[in-house]
Amino acid sequence: MNYRVSGTSKDVNGVEKIFTLHFSCHNPTMIHEAMGAIAKYNYEQIAIVNIATNQINIIQYETNEVSILDYTKYSMDYCIHNIFKDDQEMFLHNVNPKIVEKELEESDSYEFVCRICEKDGGIGYGQTRFISYNQDKKICLMTRTDVTEIVLREDRDKNTELKEALNAAQAATQSKSQFLSRMSHEIRTPMNAIMGMTAIAKDNITDFLQVSECLNKIDLSSQYLLTLLNDILEMSSIESGGMEVKNEIFYFRDLINGISTIVEHAAQQNDIRYECVNHANIDGYYQGDSTRIQQIIVNIITNAIKFTPKQGRVRFTIDVKEKADNISMFCFTIADTGIGMSEEFMTQMFHPFVQEDGSNTSKYGGSGLGLTISKNLIELMGGTIEVESTIAVGTTFNVKIPLKRAKTIHEVPDDLQNNQALSHKNSLKNCQILMAEDHPLNIMITKKLLEKMGMTVTVVENGKSAVDIFAKSKPGFYQAILMDIRMPVMDGLEAARAIRALKREDARNIPIIAMTANALNEDRQKTKEAGMNAHLAKPFKPEELFNILMEYINE
Repeated sequence: MNYRVSGTSKDVNGVEKIFTLHFSCHNPTMIHEAMGAIAKYNYEQIAIVNIATNQINIIQYETNEVSILDYTKYSMDYCIHNIFKDDQEMFLHNVNPKIVEKELEESDSYEFVCRICEKDGGIGYGQTRFISYNQDKKICLMTRTDVTEIVLREDRDKNTELKEALNAAQAATQSKSQFLSRMSHEIRTPMNAIMGMTAIAKDNITDFLQVSECLNKIDLSSQYLLTLLNDILEMSSIESGGMEVKNEIFYFRDLINGISTIVEHAAQQNDIRYECVNHANIDGYYQGDSTRIQQIIVNIITNAIKFTPKQGRVRFTIDVKEKADNISMFCFTIADTGIGMSEEFMTQMFHPFVQEDGSNTSKYGGSGLGLTISKNLIELMGGTIEVESTIAVGTTFNVKIPLKRAKTIHEVPDDLQNNQALSHKNSLKNCQILMAEDHPLNIMITKKLLEKMGMTVTVVENGKSAVDIFAKSKPGFYQAILMDIRMPVMDGLEAARAIRALKREDARNIPIIAMTANALNEDRQKTKEAGMNAHLAKPFKPEELFNILMEYINE
């Protein structure tokens, strides 16, 4: 008679193996001995379960005998004497004949693990497994394996991973706590100056020079405060993966002139010798994000000025290497004779919320996020940043950014040429503007700015009123709508959607400009989805508002 016994097993490392025995034998005792040998090598127990007859054939490998028992009674007895009390209900559910039959209809095997009471009083883990043998006759192979070592090893690995994750989370929390502490100091400093200068101006309201000096200092403090807030928002965009760069045509000379205009004044104030050495074609047009490039370079140069003692030197060098497909690789080098950085700090200088010396914050100011933001922007543009530094000698930053060339002025899109000529177009005089804003101070400031340019402003204090006023107006009466987002009754997003849905021609075309303190990328996306043309984040410069209005009204 020919016999075949097959099944699958897992070794102590959890690796699944397949076993199959083929033999020809007329002696059932030999079959039992072979099965017992398999059980002794791989399993604590092997049995054959007949679900149809509710019988279990257990092979005792010590004696090579087969015991035929009632499956339900055997399962109950085994559960009471061997299964940990809290797992008994789960065990009985999983060995229930109906559950076993259902599971084996869906898969060739079915297994579960539960806790076992060991003879020494300890707790182990046992794996029970059912393997389909003959579905028609509802016969399956049942095995039981000790998997205590595997489970304990996996638990140790999980505990190690959890511990490492906890340590990383605690380190991040500590860094952010230190950052918030620094930011509290940094934000309060300009706020103190603004409030103090305002009080002095009020007390000397008739002294023109005193008031003018106070206003200048208030302006500087507010600009510094806005820089801190922008850094925090940029960091939020980095952590959420929402930071973006544009790909527009720009004039390279404007980029370099803009950088020099900003940093030369800072260098003069700090008694630093600033040099700009240009080896590139600054008259060319290139494609990229000039605003972001300026942000990166200005941040690095102003840092160099900040950390360089008086009468030191900061040199900004521009080199270019032509590559294939009209790509130019620009290398911006910023070298200073400043205080330098330690090797230890340089390994983490681009990490957020990290500064080399906490005392430097009060001495030099700043959020400590500039380098983190710059590195992320450079990498988004496909560039690289490298740093060399020596304590008390100086630091050199090398920034490489690829830019695509536009060979002639004819390659510059019409919209860029239009943007460059905005200042030469007709003024905004006599334009009718509908403004939805609920904050009295914002209403007063914006209204005065617009009226100074000759515009007429209709003010409403919620989105619903804006929809109603626009719907009742004659088509074409309003040239633009300025829309706050957070307002009572109806917010700006809902109001913009309602206006776009009105059945009149100008409802689809009128420029709707979000003018809001919601300044994150996701906020900009929401205003765009609501049908708004542009997003102006508060606080804004008057020129920004005028340029946006001129751009969309002229269209």
